[in-house]
Amino acid sequence: MSTVAELWALQTTDLAVEAARQRLTELEKQLGADAELKAARAAAAEAQAELDRCRTTQRQLDQQVKDLSTQVRAAERDLMSGRVRNPRELESMEANVAALRRRRGVLEGEALEAMLEVDQWEAELAARQGRQAAAETAHQARQGAIRREAGQRLAELKTLSARLSQQWEATPPPDRDLYKNLRSRKGGRAVAREQGGACQACGVMLPTGVLQTVHVGSQRVFCPGCGRLLLAG
Repeated sequence: MSTVAELWALQTTDLAVEAARQRLTELEKQLGADAELKAARAAAAEAQAELDRCRTTQRQLDQQVKDLSTQVRAAERDLMSGRVRNPRELESMEANVAALRRRRGVLEGEALEAMLEVDQWEAELAARQGRQAAAETAHQARQGAIRREAGQRLAELKTLSARLSQQWEATPPPDRDLYKNLRSRKGGRAVAREQGGACQACGVMLPTGVLQTVHVGSQRVFCPGCGRLLLAG
């Protein structure tokens, strides 16, 4: 028959194995891009898209200004050529040149605004790319730390699992059944320590007779409060 201390040692290893497995699961979930990095990447991509849009608009406006300037020059040459002498026709041509110039002025203003917007988004993109680079660096550092800890936890789990297997094999079948039954019914803890005259699992104060029996250690004692096996503190 196993002693309560041996079952306590078995439980200690059991709990350590569970904790190591749980931590490994948590670490696995932490691998991959985190929220901060995803946000930084999304922000940089948004700035790049806006910059591309602004550059396209600027190119289109610059081309429109260029095309309109060609039209203005052609209309001015035609007006100054002396080909047309009819006052009404000349007036119409002058009005057309003036309209083309006004339209060109409007487009030049829009092109200037587009250029300024390009400059603005170039600066914003550089800033966001800087924040993304910092987030990438921090992310890689975190991922490296996670992988290192995962490796340590895995090695620890292998050691603990081997120890648990040895302890389990050394435990007589009746004691295994008792241990498993108590663990399943008592929240994973079959054995509780007595400390200061109380059960550390449920907090109940133990009767004098129970305390004496626990400390003598001649027989197994169950806590009258929670039903776990008691180990003298």
